[in-house]
Amino acid sequence: LAAISRMAQDGKKALSSNETMPLTDLFGEGSGDYRKFAARLEQSMGGRTGPLPQALCEVTAVPILRNADGHDCLGSLVLVGISNSDYYFPDYIASRATDGFLVLTVGGVHVATKSTEGEDQSGLIGTPSQRLSAEYQGQDGRYGGRLVMDGVP
Repeated sequence: LAAISRMAQDGKKALSSNETMPLTDLFGEGSGDYRKFAARLEQSMGGRTGPLPQALCEVTAVPILRNADGHDCLGSLVLVGISNSDYYFPDYIASRATDGFLVLTVGGVHVATKSTEGEDQSGLIGTPSQRLSAEYQGQDGRYGGRLVMDGVP
């Protein structure tokens, strides 16, 4: 967060970035907010179990300038939106693409999901995202095609 804040101050313009960061950078480990945003691993992944200690975030840093000429930067305001276990982003996207299915992942683990209306896929949170194998991905790593996950196309 410090690097993004510094870049906004140096450039004297607002910056936005999608970042993955440790939850402990945002909350005390074991706090209520930490538990709220830690997607629980439903299966052992590489020996890991329990809460996923990473957060998928949208970070925005806005420089605070003393006057309109922009020569004197006093600091920056940093806003962090966390996607883990939060349905705002999946719901927003699904409201515009109603026949779609969206899963957000961090470190190979599903952290938020939204499927078509009337279907509950919340059980995917905390499960590995390894189901999208190389056969479904293009050379640029993007998914393309149709896949059935837990009976949902």
